[in-house]
Amino acid sequence: MNDATEQTLLEASWRRPLTPDEQARLRVWLAQHPEAVAGWQEESALSGLLEKLPEAPLASNFTAQVLRAVEAEQARRARSPFAVWWEGWQRSFSPKLAWAAVALLVGLAAVQEYHYVSRTRFARDLAKVPAVAVWPAPEVLQDFDSIQQFSHVPVPAAVSDQALLTALE
Repeated sequence: MNDATEQTLLEASWRRPLTPDEQARLRVWLAQHPEAVAGWQEESALSGLLEKLPEAPLASNFTAQVLRAVEAEQARRARSPFAVWWEGWQRSFSPKLAWAAVALLVGLAAVQEYHYVSRTRFARDLAKVPAVAVWPAPEVLQDFDSIQQFSHVPVPAAVSDQALLTALE
């Protein structure tokens, strides 16, 4: 007897008592494999205990639940492949998309906070700068273009500051 036959006898013993022919084959196989005797004894004891258990009570609306489940399965199979794909995509990617959106919102909030803090610091630093007490009169700026043209005039290197001062006096 091979292991497939042992498996067949084992499964048959789970469902019903073994026939005399099956019991004879089992005894022959156990005589050839004495190491499996303990396992078979455990299996038969477990099967006996399971048979003594009371039947599980069914809900009063068990039939309605089964029919509802069958209808839901038929409706699922009748849907288009796109609907099935979309439902699977939603189930697998929706949580990831939600976490990505949360991370994006937290990042945007951090950037906004950074800009707010930097503007606040800039305003605080600007307030520390003393205000100019006296603005120059508009007449000073009247000749600005003429003065700016002097900056393009080449000055000889030999001219010193003293010579410029005497020329201006």
